[in-house]
Amino acid sequence: GFRLLSSLIGWASLSLLALASFGWLTTKPQRTILLVLSALCWFIPALHARHSPENIGGALFFAALSLLWLTSPAQTRVSKDLLRLKGPTDRWSVVIGAILGLAFEIRFSTGFLTLGLLAWSAFIARMPIKKIGLLAAGFLGVVVLTIPIDYWGYGQWTLPWLNAAQAELARTHDFSVWGFTAYLREVITRSWPVLGVLGFASVVMTWIVWPRHPLTWTVAPYLFAIHFFGDRNWENILLLGHVLPLTFVLAATRPMPRKLSPQKRTAYDALERRVPAKRWTQITQGVFAWNLIALFVTTVAPAWMRTQFYSKLYRFRAFALHIHSGPAQGPFSTLG
Repeated sequence: GFRLLSSLIGWASLSLLALASFGWLTTKPQRTILLVLSALCWFIPALHARHSPENIGGALFFAALSLLWLTSPAQTRVSKDLLRLKGPTDRWSVVIGAILGLAFEIRFSTGFLTLGLLAWSAFIARMPIKKIGLLAAGFLGVVVLTIPIDYWGYGQWTLPWLNAAQAELARTHDFSVWGFTAYLREVITRSWPVLGVLGFASVVMTWIVWPRHPLTWTVAPYLFAIHFFGDRNWENILLLGHVLPLTFVLAATRPMPRKLSPQKRTAYDALERRVPAKRWTQITQGVFAWNLIALFVTTVAPAWMRTQFYSKLYRFRAFALHIHSGPAQGPFSTLG
């Protein structure tokens, strides 16, 4: 049941992001490629079925980002007609803020994504102060409403997101030896060969090619923030999987060529002359074929994982199993 719910949330988020991206991708081939990747990217089924805080919190955040774009004056008419969003903009702002607050309550690190989104709304999209205030009101409303719910569930007054942040800061030193290269190490060692590195490279390339894009203003601060917290684990990086189909396309797309600087236009033209179009097609086809193989393996492999897990427990049934709660602050210190 939880896996089904997680999958439905993930697919809804992915669909909204694809619709919102029609405002950034102006040609039919770009949109077609995005839709194909969104449906057939190798990790999507396994990611959406993973009912972890990072996955669900990330799905909710990117759904909120998509809705914010779709309800803003800057979005394209095509995106709005497809989704047919109705109702006052103010009402949508509160709803979007509430979704952001729910994502934060599920996984506190999405708060860094939210801060980046608010900064983008203020400085790049130049949204009215009233709309940004309504977003913040919806966010804070959910945070306040969950306080008595946490009391009912835990039996004492506690802020799980604050406890989780303190726990992460307490163990920052455990990750400091790797520095910022920990991201690349995790991608190389724990992702599918080649594809994981290409995915991470597409995220970085999107920052360079699309510096004013909301994904740049949200994902970049998020990675630097969790680097500061020392929480550079695979689960936090996995959260970015929701946007990889889009970053694959954005990284290979010229954003409004007429507005590119002469230096960037020259760099693009030189790259296109160096690699013929036929060779690009062959490379793309090879990567996509490798992706389909990975899709089959990552989709089928979890079918055996549960059996392996319980088989392992059965072999160790003679031993006592203990669950430890982390630092000495108490059993609520790492909940969140």
